Amino acid sequence: MKKINNEYRQKNTSTDVLSFNYENSSNNIMGEILISMNYCKKNILKIKILYQKK
Repeated sequence: MKKINNEYRQKNTSTDVLSFNYENSSNNIMGEILISMNYCKKNILKIKILYQKK
């Protein structure tokens, strides 16, 4: 995910979600969404811990 984020957004960091719009698609596909499950799992754990502390 870090490599793709750097290639398309020039951000040399990982991220949880990347989305790409297909404006000129002829087959009714609007775009593509990439989800980093590892990054999402880490965020879920972080949010859960913060929520439990409140």
